[in-house]
Amino acid sequence: MKSIQSILNNSIVVFIILLTTSCNSQEKKVETTEVANQIVQKNDAQIGEYVGVYEESNGTLWFLTLAKGVAKYDGNKLVYFTMDDGLPSNRIVDIVEDKKGNLWFGTGVGIAKYDGKTFTNFSEKDGLCSDMISNLLIDSKGVFWIGTWGGVCTFDGTQFKNFPIPYPKVATQINPDTKDWITSIMEDSNGNIWFGRDGYGASKFDGRSFVHYTTKEGLNSSNVQSIVEDKEGNFWMGTRVAERDNPDPDKRFGKGGLNKLDGKRLFIFQK
Repeated sequence: MKSIQSILNNSIVVFIILLTTSCNSQEKKVETTEVANQIVQKNDAQIGEYVGVYEESNGTLWFLTLAKGVAKYDGNKLVYFTMDDGLPSNRIVDIVEDKKGNLWFGTGVGIAKYDGKTFTNFSEKDGLCSDMISNLLIDSKGVFWIGTWGGVCTFDGTQFKNFPIPYPKVATQINPDTKDWITSIMEDSNGNIWFGRDGYGASKFDGRSFVHYTTKEGLNSSNVQSIVEDKEGNFWMGTRVAERDNPDPDKRFGKGGLNKLDGKRLFIFQK
């Protein structure tokens, strides 16, 4: 089950690329910390600000925070896990569960694997494309996708590999600080992988090539924050006003809002 994330504080061009651009080999000994003495909090206490929710396969709920680590709820109590327990950061942005039952936490300082007792952390020094994680996905084929503020990489349990995504031509001024920010990753019902991007719209990868959706194809904004597929096969894309990044306050205006893609047409929803 996918995590529910905050929207982080919120033409068609086809390219063929190779999947196997390699990063550093994961041969280094990674940092492993056994968890002990977790903090238990009363049920009526506030978990934290900016809370996301994830449900693992056994029904246990996890609450992600941007400053207080992650809280596990077993139906009776909240148990917090923080840097004191081995997490690399108290900023938790996403969680996924692998087929072995391990939980993977995306943080502000890399990713952490939790096997129920021990945290094992991975960072740029281990080959990760960026320590600033934005989202995680393990797809139906078992590929582990890691979206970051520095692009996308995959992880096979041993080695990280960069996954370069082409840049479509866009009319809106690009913020250099966020041009490689992957705002969302999702797999659709046909096995395509979709990437939401800040400034470059939405990019669909079918295993061989990319199709890009930007304002040229009809999006309100090329700053896509989230993508979901409904049961009828429509894709809903939430966007923000890209022009608000303009350093000139007088030019901070433009379109944002919701788009629906039915496979052929893009529909615009605005207030």
